[in-house]
Amino acid sequence: MALSWVFKKQLKIFIFLAVILFAIVGGVIYYFRPAPSCFDNKLNQNEERIDCGGECEACVIDPKNLIVSWARPFEVTPGIYDAAALIENPNLYYGSQEIEYTFLLYSDNVLIASKDGKTFLNPREKFMIFESGILTKERFATRATIEIKEVKWKKFDKERANILVSSKTFDNAPNGLVKVVLRNQTLFSIKNVFVAVILNDSAGNAIGVSTSKINEISAEMTKDVYFTWRSPIQLASSTEVYLRTNLTE
Repeated sequence: MALSWVFKKQLKIFIFLAVILFAIVGGVIYYFRPAPSCFDNKLNQNEERIDCGGECEACVIDPKNLIVSWARPFEVTPGIYDAAALIENPNLYYGSQEIEYTFLLYSDNVLIASKDGKTFLNPREKFMIFESGILTKERFATRATIEIKEVKWKKFDKERANILVSSKTFDNAPNGLVKVVLRNQTLFSIKNVFVAVILNDSAGNAIGVSTSKINEISAEMTKDVYFTWRSPIQLASSTEVYLRTNLTE
């Protein structure tokens, strides 16, 4: 049955209005779309790869390797050790949500114990990896190494937490006590702050290490953090403090 003239006219008007509405909605979506950036996980603005090259920072095809400054065992009691390693990530924008590592403890050249662990890796940071309670079955550990598995690199741009180490003091009585005062210089609370302390002798060798996790530092407030040791620590010539918050979450 042939369409009536009135129905044809109504259909044309409906199609016309639908096209206009579609154009308006599409225009609004296009106008308010997020501007392309170097951190949008999209290949745009003449980028060579996602978020690198073109308008962005040069692509890191071969990220620089992590730098292990040192790795050492620390005897807690006979047969029980802590192990620590000072690590540096030299890559400015690249880190990883998780890296896996293994501490290896040796008596001379004989492997006597190992322990696996995981941590996050922020871009451009120097930090300490620490594992406690490594059993050596009464054998004396003379050295330690750390093996880090292949890193799955990813670009991050999260701003670092603005936390200041206001002061740090060391008292060697009775077994060694370090007090670190942290100050949150922002207008919001900062959660999950990881603090590492390294005591060095006059030659710059680490003679004591410890770590602590602070659940929260309130806005514009200070937080006192204390570190103690079970065994006596000789007078330290210097104290290093390293702070971390997870920028990869």
